[in-house]
This record gives sequence, C-alpha cells and structure tokens, in this order.
Amino acid sequence: MAKTIEQAQSDKRTGWKSMGSIVTGVAGFIGSHLAEALLDRGERVIGIDHFNSYYDPMLKYRNIANFIHHPLFELIEGDIQRVNWSTLLHGIEVIYHQAAQAGVRASWGEGFRTYTDRNINATQVILEAARDAQDLQRIVFASTSSVYGNAETLPTYETLPPEPVSPYGITKLAAERLCWLYHHNFGVPVTALRYFTVYGPRQRPDMAFHKFSRRYYKPANSYLWRWSANAGLYLRYRCCCGKLGGGNHRNRRGRSV
Repeated sequence: MAKTIEQAQSDKRTGWKSMGSIVTGVAGFIGSHLAEALLDRGERVIGIDHFNSYYDPMLKYRNIANFIHHPLFELIEGDIQRVNWSTLLHGIEVIYHQAAQAGVRASWGEGFRTYTDRNINATQVILEAARDAQDLQRIVFASTSSVYGNAETLPTYETLPPEPVSPYGITKLAAERLCWLYHHNFGVPVTALRYFTVYGPRQRPDMAFHKFSRRYYKPANSYLWRWSANAGLYLRYRCCCGKLGGGNHRNRRGRSV
C-alpha cells in the first residue's frame, strides 16, 4: 500500500533485515520492469513516483499492479525533492534514478521550467544526499541518447562529444555533468546509462512503437503497420526489456562516469 512521504520517513521498516535498492520513477515503463526484476531476485525495493499527468496516471498504477503488494516492496508517492533522503538511504545499496520529465517536443517553450526542475534539480537533491550515505554502493543514472543530438556516426559511440539539439537533451546532459562533479569531488559512485529507443510492454503511449502496435489492431491498418507487427515487434521488445533490466542490475557495481 502506498505511503505518504511523511509516513515513509517515520517507518523504521524493522521487518526488513536485508539491504535494498531505491527505484525512482518506479511506475514508469522502465522503472516498473526494473523493480519487478529486482523483486523477482528476492531484493528489497523502495519505489518513488510522483504520478504526474504527463500521461494518464492510471496507466502508471497499472504498471505496478503486479507487485504493489509484494512483501519486499514499498511505494512512496511524491516529489523526489520533498523526500527526506538522509533517512531514506539507511540500508540502501543502490539508487536506480529512472525518474525524469520525458519528451523532446514538450521541452520547448514554457514547459522548459518543468524539465529543469525534474531533470536537474531533482538529480542534484539525490546526489547531495548520497554524499553522506554510508551504505550506498552505486547510483545508476538514466540518461538518454538525446545528449548526442544529430549524431553523424552509427552506431553512436560513448566517445562522441555530446551535442544535444533539444532542451530535454540539455537538461539530461546537465544532470550527467552533475553526476560527474559529485563523483570527482565527493566520491559519489555513479554510473550513467544513455538509453536509446527502448520499447516494450508498458511503454509510454506517446512513443512511436506503442502507436505502431496499437495501430496494427485497428481495422484501418496500412501495410506498414501490418508488416512491422508480423516482423516480431512484441518479441523483440520483450527481449529488449529483459536485457535492459539486467543491464541496470549489472551496473550497480559498474564503473563510474
């Protein structure tokens, strides 16, 4: 059952004797798959999500329906910047920071303030708390391929200089730089993963693969949608999600950025 931030901060969790992980953005596409994978491995998970209205919050509640009552799972509904992280990080080995304000197009104009707040400010709050976290071994930060901008080299290598061409990419790159600063100045153990196009069950409804899949099941289909689905989109994204969850898990002890 979901707790308020205040209840979570006062909860001593005396029944949990093992170390655990925190997944921010736990009700999102990637966060929910990651949390479920960790729970399947017998790990303790605290999930944090704001359930904002960027897309239908009911879809997010549906994403966590399979494990919300799991005995090793605790859900905190609220803003990352209002959490008492110094208390919450007791007994936490890994923070998987998946939460972000997503979307390239919406990051232009007046919406930019939301992106700076949720992508930069929220990340800094976590990094600041991590400086004094005694048990923390790794922060896995979810970055994005948008930091590369219009990359001319495919495949795109990590050594290419980032040149974002959207405000969204700018905010994610700034958050990456903050991670680097906290690692080099305070020894905060951070690994950044630059996700490219990730697709599969629970994907955000505004994403292309989600739209393609939904279009396939409507009567007025084009041959393109029919061909794409028959080519194995579902199986491919099931595989992709599994690999992504494993990649996040392996990077809990990976090298820092």
